[in-house]
Amino acid sequence: TVTADVSKLTAEGEDQTVYCRVSGIPDNVSWSVEPSSIKVDVVERAESEIPVEVEYAGKVPEGFLTDKENLELDVDMIPIAGPASVVEKIAKAVVTVDLEGMRESIVGQNYLYTLCDEEGKPVDVSYLDPPEIESVSLSLTIQRVKEILLQLTVIPGGGATMENTIVTQSHTSIQVSGSEQMLEELGDTIHLGELRLGEITKDGQKEFFFNLPKGITNLSMSNNQVTVSVKFDGLKTKTLRATNIQPRNVPTGLVAEIMAKELIVNIRGPEVLISALTEENVIIAVDFTNAEVGTTASYPVLVYIVDADDCGVVGNYSVYAKVTEEQANQQDPAGT
Repeated sequence: TVTADVSKLTAEGEDQTVYCRVSGIPDNVSWSVEPSSIKVDVVERAESEIPVEVEYAGKVPEGFLTDKENLELDVDMIPIAGPASVVEKIAKAVVTVDLEGMRESIVGQNYLYTLCDEEGKPVDVSYLDPPEIESVSLSLTIQRVKEILLQLTVIPGGGATMENTIVTQSHTSIQVSGSEQMLEELGDTIHLGELRLGEITKDGQKEFFFNLPKGITNLSMSNNQVTVSVKFDGLKTKTLRATNIQPRNVPTGLVAEIMAKELIVNIRGPEVLISALTEENVIIAVDFTNAEVGTTASYPVLVYIVDADDCGVVGNYSVYAKVTEEQANQQDPAGT
């Protein structure tokens, strides 16, 4: 073993002489060493922490995205030590991630890094101390992007149909991201619900909310909410005081006593028909199919509009009624 002892060098300088020492040769073996000394440069030692910078090569397939903003690294600084002249050149530790053809997220994969200067050129690090950290563990979300339709079911009513009503949605579709399996299970359409025109009394807006499975990200909006605007075209609403209230489907042996003698209802339809409409055109039918004897309860009603097929009732209505047993006619014993 030939040892060059530098322990006695205490100052910076070039071409300083260090003598060689030989050990391990048996006593009965003659030897010589050439050269007997070597020249070394003594320079200032420096330590630093270098930021990790991720660079990307290639592209994911069309229809996929990479969430680079939420990239996860197990370390973001690399400690280095060695000659100050070398340490001062190093500005960043560059990790290169090849995205070409990637369709799945990268989870905890180790990458080697390259120590580079400010311009991104590799620096000769042969004089640096052996690195404390040899690689960087990286996680990057890669997901498929898909368009999902937002479907609304419009149910005509109250004289309003798709021909005389303008219904618009703030969003008819959204872009979402997630794993290929989850997006496949999600399907192509989300059903927002039902818009019942017969329950809407005037032009306005209604909010519809929808849920997305955990792991699916809505890229189109910050909340899962769709605003639906409704505008009735050429329709007019008229309020009538209906008095023709009829019981229907009263169970055998029972009598229904309807407490309300009149019911105020809103009727909507084309202006020419609404203008001629009177309470004589309105029939209120009270359904007692499930009535129970001895109870006073609220019963839903059906509103029929006679001789005005294009008109309809707006809203839901009910009346209170009492159901009792029917009393049989008993003959007077005296015959009077």
